[in-house]
Amino acid sequence: MNVKIVREPGPMTYPVDETGHRENIAFIADPDGYSIELVQWLIG
Repeated sequence: MNVKIVREPGPMTYPVDETGHRENIAFIADPDGYSIELVQWLIG
């Protein structure tokens, strides 16, 4: 399957919240051109 990576995985630009949660995000484009956001929650 050929998937175009629009944004490489990396941390969100906002600071860590009071619970300690951070997020890494990435964006891919499906074959029809729709953007899909991939989110990974990191705790601590």
